[in-house]
Amino acid sequence: MNIQNVFVLTAWLLFVFYGVKIYTGGGVYNDHYLERENTISLRGICAVSVLFHHAVGNCSNVGLLEPFRHIGYLVVGVFFFLSGFGVCWGYRYKKDYLSGFLKKRLVSLLIPYWFVNVLYVIIFNALGTHISPIRFLESLIGINLINRPAWYIFELILLYIIFYISFQRRKKSTQWIAFLLLICITIGIFCFMNIDKLWIRSIFAFPLGVAWCCYKEKIDAYLKTKCGVLVFICSSIVLLFSAVLSVYGEYRGIDIILTIGEIVGSSAFCIWLFTLLFKVNFNNKATRFFGKYAMEVYLLHNLFLTVMNRVEFVAKNNALYILCTVIFTAIGAVLLKKINDIVINRLYFKNSVN
Repeated sequence: MNIQNVFVLTAWLLFVFYGVKIYTGGGVYNDHYLERENTISLRGICAVSVLFHHAVGNCSNVGLLEPFRHIGYLVVGVFFFLSGFGVCWGYRYKKDYLSGFLKKRLVSLLIPYWFVNVLYVIIFNALGTHISPIRFLESLIGINLINRPAWYIFELILLYIIFYISFQRRKKSTQWIAFLLLICITIGIFCFMNIDKLWIRSIFAFPLGVAWCCYKEKIDAYLKTKCGVLVFICSSIVLLFSAVLSVYGEYRGIDIILTIGEIVGSSAFCIWLFTLLFKVNFNNKATRFFGKYAMEVYLLHNLFLTVMNRVEFVAKNNALYILCTVIFTAIGAVLLKKINDIVINRLYFKNSVN
C-alpha cells in the first residue's frame, strides 16, 4: 500500500468529515441545509474535490485515490445545482432580481476568468511554453481554452442566459416550458456540433436546482416523512446504476452509454446528496475557507497543478504534489478574490458582487 496515497485520502476525509453533525432521532432535521452558511462549506468540499480529481489524473500509482478520477462530473453537478437553486431563490424572494442580472453575473465570472488567463500566459511563457496572441484571444472568448476546466464558466454563463430568457416577463405557466425547452435545444446543439461531452453530462443539475428551490417547501415536507428514506434509497440505486453504466460505456468505448450514465448520475447524485444533507451537516473552518474562495480555487487549481508538475521532486510524490498545489492555490485564490472585488466594485458596482 502506497503511504503517500493513504496520507492524501486521510487528509481529504478529515477535511470533509471533521466537525460533521448528524441529526439523529425522529423529527430532527437540518432545516438549514440549503442556507448560505451550509452551502458555502459544500462549495468548499466540491472545490477541493475537483482539485483532487484533476491532480489524480496527473499522478501515477494512484491506488486508493482511483475514485477521484471519476467524481469530476458529480462534483460539477453540485456546483450547477447550487447555482440553479441560488438564482431561483433570488428570483423568488428579491425584488427586481432580474434587473441587471446578466451584467452582474457576466462580470463576476468573466473578470476573474480573464485575469487567470493573463496569469496562464505569463507563467506558461516563463516556463517555455509559448502561447500565441491568437490562442490567448480565443481563450478569452471561450473558443480554445488555455485553462481547460474553465468550460464550466462558459456553460454557467449560458445557463444564466437561458434562465433569464425563460423567467423574464413570462407567465408562470410558460416559464418552465421555455426553460426546459431551451436547455434541450442547447444539448441538441452541443451534440450536433460534437462539443466535448464535459458540457453535457452535468447540465441537468442546474434545472434540478431551480426546481428544488421552486418546490422546496413541498420537498422538505416530503423528506420529513418515511418517504425521505425511500428517496434516499432510490437515488442511491439510480446513482449506482448510472456509475455501472458509465464504467461499462467507458470500458467498451461506447460514448452514448457513458454519457447517458453520467447525465443520470450527476442528477441522481444531487438528489442523494441533498437528501443526505437533510440529516447531516458538513461544516468546519477549512470547508468554509475554501467555500468562500470556491470560484477562485476552481479557476486557479489547474494552473498550479501544471506548475507543480514541472517540479520533478514534487511531481514524483503524490502527497507532496497535491499538498503543494492546495497551498499555492489557496494563497492565489485569496489574492485573486481581493483583486476581483476591487476591480468589480470600482468599475461596475458600489457594493461587492454576491
